[in-house]
Amino acid sequence: MATALFALCACTTPPPVEPPDDGGCGSRVRAFADGGLERNECPVLACDGDNGMSFVIGTGRDGTTQGYAPLRDGDPLYVIPGEQGLQHLLVGFRGRGFDGRLPLVQVRARRASDCVEVGYTRFRLTFEPDPEDSTQLAIPGIRVVLDDEVDRREYCTILGRDVILVVDASTPEGKWAHREVRVRVPDIDPSTRAELREAWLNACGRGDSGVRDAGDASANADAGDASANTDGGSASDASDSGDAR
Repeated sequence: MATALFALCACTTPPPVEPPDDGGCGSRVRAFADGGLERNECPVLACDGDNGMSFVIGTGRDGTTQGYAPLRDGDPLYVIPGEQGLQHLLVGFRGRGFDGRLPLVQVRARRASDCVEVGYTRFRLTFEPDPEDSTQLAIPGIRVVLDDEVDRREYCTILGRDVILVVDASTPEGKWAHREVRVRVPDIDPSTRAELREAWLNACGRGDSGVRDAGDASANADAGDASANTDGGSASDASDSGDAR
C-alpha cells in the first residue's frame, strides 16, 4: 500500500459523513450533532446502521492485513507514541458489499465520560482483498491521531478510561455505514520501547517540558513506532488531502 498517500494536515475538521435520515441510526446521529454534546447525551451515539455495506472496525497492528481481530465493547486499545511526537490509536477495517476503490472513511474518538472528541482521522484509500476471507475487503494500520493542539498531555486524559470510536463510511455509489465501539484505553502500548513508554507515562505527572522531552525522544527513537504503516498523518485522502485536521 502506498504510504505516500498519508499526509499530516492541520486543516479544518470536515463535516461528518451523514447517513440518510431513516428514522433509526441516522436520526440519532443527527440528534447528537444538533446539540447532544451540550446536553451531555453521549449514549445517544450507541447505534449502528448501514445501507447494504458491511463494515467492521478492529485491530491494526502493522502494515499488513494479517492478525486482524474485530473490536468489541470493552476491548483494550492502547495509546501508541508516534515518531514525530504525536500519539495515536491504531485500527484496521474489514467490510463487504461495497466497491473497495477509495471509499471515504471518517473515524472520531470521543472520551466516553464527557463525549469530548480526543482523536480524529479521515481517509480515502483502496481496500485490499482479505487474504483470510476472500468474501471481504481489508485495510490495516490506520492511525487515529489524538488531539494535542492545546495540551500535549491530552493523551493522559484517556489512559485507564473508555473511548468511543465512531466510524462513518460512504462510497460514491451511495452506500454508507455507521459503526461504534466503546473500547478501554488501559495504557501506553506495552510493546513500545521501555524507556520511551516510561517517558510518556511520567510526562502525565509533569508539566509541558516533560511531555516535550518525551516527544523529542519519540522523534529520535531508532525503533519509533514499528506497529503502523503510516507516517504519522492524521488523514489520508488520495483525492483531497486538505480535508483532514
